[in-house]
Amino acid sequence: MNATIRKPLVLASLLVVSLGSVAVADSAAVQEKLKRQVEVTLVDVTIVEALEEIGKKAGVVIELSEEAIWELPEGAQTRLSVTLEGQLGQSLEEMLNAFFMRYAVGADAVAIYPRPELKHIMGRPTAQTLELLRNVYTNATYLTGEVKAVERMAQSVVSQMAGQDVSVFPLEMSRVVARVMGQMVGASQDGITVCLAPILDEVVDSVSNGSDRWVVCAPEWPSQVAQIRIIPRHEYDEIMRARIIDISFQEETGLTILRHLKGIADIKLEFAGNDQRWLERRISIEALNIKVEEALRRVTSALGGELKSVSLGAKGAKFVVQKKAPFTPRAARAVGPAPAPSASASASGDYVGKISIPMDGGKYFLEFMLRESDLTDELRQLRAERIQAILKTAPTLDAPETAPAP
Repeated sequence: MNATIRKPLVLASLLVVSLGSVAVADSAAVQEKLKRQVEVTLVDVTIVEALEEIGKKAGVVIELSEEAIWELPEGAQTRLSVTLEGQLGQSLEEMLNAFFMRYAVGADAVAIYPRPELKHIMGRPTAQTLELLRNVYTNATYLTGEVKAVERMAQSVVSQMAGQDVSVFPLEMSRVVARVMGQMVGASQDGITVCLAPILDEVVDSVSNGSDRWVVCAPEWPSQVAQIRIIPRHEYDEIMRARIIDISFQEETGLTILRHLKGIADIKLEFAGNDQRWLERRISIEALNIKVEEALRRVTSALGGELKSVSLGAKGAKFVVQKKAPFTPRAARAVGPAPAPSASASASGDYVGKISIPMDGGKYFLEFMLRESDLTDELRQLRAERIQAILKTAPTLDAPETAPAP
């Protein structure tokens, strides 16, 4: 009996499971606002303008996270047309599904974040790769018939579920895809409805125990078809750590910046040591067209730490962020402890200075704040002496004259 393929179906239930929203606890007031009925029609506006207008209808702030901005085709300037009717939460979820985004409810606002599925797109998503990824997750096909017949038709089935001509690369992986499809049909008695995403997940599991990654790629030139690539984990890591990004943070904690970079590059990042208070130092950094790995190194260095890459073999690599050991000059070790700073020194938790380091010929600066506890004993003593010298040389105000007693 020949294999038969029925028309692909878009499974709404799969879309809801895969692309649903996430809510955070302790946000009852905002949750109630998301239940309000809204009617909004917007034509050719930026996503920021759309979220602002939608939020006004329900009296709630809706904002894009930095991670979401990076994973949108044109960032905050991504344009859309949308009509929303019904509950705000459900309508917002449907709008975000088109971009593989989710919303998280906070105590006083709703924030938009990218979903994990976007890691299957290398680089910044485009309208074409978003559509392809959506088809991979939602288009379903009913398969039945003999296993061998299903395997022979695997390529056409893959293209049908992808919604366009698509090839699986490398070539040997297309044979694994066919084998997995045949196994699924063979395990069923009356046929099976399949989606492409779980098939690709099963391929990766069978080949590398889940350490490899599958990604969708748009054609690079007109005569080329779209591709689904199965990439070894170490190759995936190399591509992601070399990803070119722009970063701009003002007076942000180092830990927040490092976690942001980790999310962009989908890398393994660990923080060494039990005392991680040094990561809470606030720094400012701006850089354009910089590789993720270089950005990680610059931020870590500005915090007074160092970044180490640890190979994990076939499973890729991880980065370890650790604090540099304090440098103590030999002469200073031979002398007794420096005298304690005078009482006029600021509390150890206050900022006492800022270091600004020009980079790349002054095109941008690395800046970070210093607390007194960051200074060496010698610098604290020098600072205290300078403060006293300034106070001694400061002009004094004459006492006001008093009127003679009557």
